[in-house]
Amino acid sequence: MVKRRTKRRTKKVSIKPVGLIYYKMGKCKYCKQFESELWKKILKYCNKNGIKTHIVVRELNPELIPDKIKFFPSLVKYDKNDKITIFKGKRTLNNLIKFLN
Repeated sequence: MVKRRTKRRTKKVSIKPVGLIYYKMGKCKYCKQFESELWKKILKYCNKNGIKTHIVVRELNPELIPDKIKFFPSLVKYDKNDKITIFKGKRTLNNLIKFLN
């Protein structure tokens, strides 16, 4: 009796972000500008799409800031495998939504 091998179809898995971390400094004018213009809109988008958000303030939790974070404000997305991606680009709502997709 000969066993036949069947072709298995692999599903294309899209890696959706699980979370977004916002690194900021308390007295940073760029952080304050980002929060007043975009942060509320991004929170609304994340809540609608089931993306968790976290804020890390440099002065309160310096040990939580990885060495890769050089500038503030910084946005980092992570997926189920804890793979992190740092946002690099102009901070506009459309660019940030593309980054999260």
